[in-house]
Amino acid sequence: ALMEHPVRVLALCSHVNALLWVRNGFTALNQAYNYCREPFAHRGRDLDVFLLQHCVANLPDAPGVFLPTMIDRFGAWPFFAPP
Repeated sequence: ALMEHPVRVLALCSHVNALLWVRNGFTALNQAYNYCREPFAHRGRDLDVFLLQHCVANLPDAPGVFLPTMIDRFGAWPFFAPP
C-alpha cells in the first residue's frame, strides 16, 4: 500500500512522456516535465524511486508483489500474454 502512490505517479509520468495523454494539452506534459527534470526531480521523482527501493527491499515476497504491481500500473500485461 505504501508503494502504490509512487508507482502510479511514475507510470503516469511514463505515459505522458510516451504521448499517451496528448489530448490533455500541455498541462500534463508540463507536470511530467517538472516531475522528471531538474531542479524539481530531487523533490519528486528521486524520492518516489527511493521509496520504491525501500519498499521492495523490505517486502517479504518482493518479486511476487512488486513485479505484478509494476506490470499492472504500466499497462504492460498484454505484452506478457501468450499469442
